[in-house]
Amino acid sequence: MNQYQYQKKNTDDPYAQMDEDLQVQERFHPSSMLMRDLESYARAEQKKKTFRFRMISLLAAAMIFLPVSLAGRAIFSSTTNHIDGSGIPQENIHKDVYHIYDFHYDVGADDYYDPGDGNLGDDLGEPELTLEGTYYHLPAPLHVFIENGWNIIYSDYDVEPPEEVEGRWKEYIKLEKDGKILYSVRIGSPSGETIPLENSYVLGFSVDKYGDIDIELPGGIRLEDDLDDAMEKMKGSGLEYAYRSEDWGEEASVQKRLDTYSDYKYWNVKLSCYTDEHTVDWIELDTNTFK
Repeated sequence: MNQYQYQKKNTDDPYAQMDEDLQVQERFHPSSMLMRDLESYARAEQKKKTFRFRMISLLAAAMIFLPVSLAGRAIFSSTTNHIDGSGIPQENIHKDVYHIYDFHYDVGADDYYDPGDGNLGDDLGEPELTLEGTYYHLPAPLHVFIENGWNIIYSDYDVEPPEEVEGRWKEYIKLEKDGKILYSVRIGSPSGETIPLENSYVLGFSVDKYGDIDIELPGGIRLEDDLDDAMEKMKGSGLEYAYRSEDWGEEASVQKRLDTYSDYKYWNVKLSCYTDEHTVDWIELDTNTFK
């Protein structure tokens, strides 16, 4: 059978047979075959173009995202001997990113320190807390945190901790203990003079509920407490109470002014909620007064 031959249907209807004959003739007409060939060629070329475009797009995406992915793996990949002497978990911090500051305490930094009575009370106006089960009364010498197992750390992407703290100006560092990190730790000079970092005082810091840090404030306020319950304790403290609600969440704070002639001496406790659980998600502490 050649291209013009075909198998006719078995039918007694002459009109049906004529219609089939016309369809077959049209199908095998040279012009019809040429059109089909051109259409097939056009479809094939379009597929090639689509394939090339997709391949170029994939290569471009790989060139953009592969370095980022590799960098992420370098920072957060598991490793051994990550930082000598630290408890930073391998899965959280890479040895080439975080470093421990070589701390050398200089005796004589405790002249302005009020250590408190060692017992956490109910008065939110008292700048005290427990952190990982240890009592602190702020402002506290930085060396007190170091002696309790905290390390000053910094990353390759951070500014290194300052060698000196100037006057009343606040500097910011990170502290780490057993893989838990205190961010935005505010340190300052108690005398108002420029002093070595080792002689500075911790004025406050921030913690959130994702850091797995055990912190308790006067009145028993802790991370993940019901925010309404915590606010009732704050409002009942007799201190200056403030509350605001924004699109991002809620914020409540109390402040005790420690000098009626100056707004620069205060103890401030701020609680924030930015999730739907309506809990204390963030605690920020700050003071700038000394003994």
